Amino acid sequence: MTLRDTFLAPLLASIPTGIWAFSSGRLRNPYIFTLGTVVKDPPGTSPRMSDILAGDPARHGTVKLLEQTADPKAWGQAVDWWCMKTNAIFARVSDITEFTDHNDDGVYLPELHLMWLMDTLETFKRVAEVANSWHSAFGTTLTTYTALDLIAETWHGTRDMAQLVEPKMVSDALSRVRASIPIPLHPILLPAAEAAGRAPGLIFDGFFQSRQRESDTVDIVLPPSQKGSKPRREQWSKKTAIQKLVRARRNATHGFVGKPHSDPYLHVLTQHNGKLPSEFAMLPYLHLLDILCSPDELLDAAIPRSISKFLPRKQN
Repeated sequence: MTLRDTFLAPLLASIPTGIWAFSSGRLRNPYIFTLGTVVKDPPGTSPRMSDILAGDPARHGTVKLLEQTADPKAWGQAVDWWCMKTNAIFARVSDITEFTDHNDDGVYLPELHLMWLMDTLETFKRVAEVANSWHSAFGTTLTTYTALDLIAETWHGTRDMAQLVEPKMVSDALSRVRASIPIPLHPILLPAAEAAGRAPGLIFDGFFQSRQRESDTVDIVLPPSQKGSKPRREQWSKKTAIQKLVRARRNATHGFVGKPHSDPYLHVLTQHNGKLPSEFAMLPYLHLLDILCSPDELLDAAIPRSISKFLPRKQN
């Protein structure tokens, strides 16, 4: 694999309120030029992430610049850190010895290897596309869903992307990247990640019931379980409410007409204001940063898991 712009684009969007670096192609390799500061777009330019954030319909605080670094070397060091961590992923997913059938004398599995190469590329591409599609709030949201889908299934072994929006999982990921990334690089690499850390709470605030203002639970009214019975009330935890709402919003991309009873919890959509804050779109970047901070730990579990799923089950 080659470190092209696709793998660098999420890095260049780490401070969504402006531009701090850009890449330029030279022969077969990209060169990154850092500016040593954050330059904001002038008024009247085409919409960028900073414009959408400023006009967030939810009117919440969005991405905030961290305390500016005083070390001019930190900008280049942030690029070095990103490239070294990306290379660590390349070293694992490019190694053919990783993708073998250990139950059959180490037979190489080229199809699975190709899948991993494609999924690794797609992970970076989708996270980068979120940062590049802010001219359309709808497009940004759809791309966020696809990025979280891929990260959840490939890197975490779950087909439920809503798990990546749960408060504890988001908080744990943010804590890991804070601890792993050198402190001088925090103002450069963490603004979007810090914003993502606020996403679960802002999503939860959108539920209509006032109970969530006083505790981390919300009362949800569900339809009758059988004809003639009364509507049901359930008290959901913050984790459950966010997970079911995000899963329903994600599934809305497929449509619901003709299958209204496929998920009894779709009614959660009627009890939320329907607004996903801009911070929601920062979650793929946070989870990519978490992957970069500990690629070996994740791949040590993810690759064997994918091999076991890829190989046919043995007949008894």
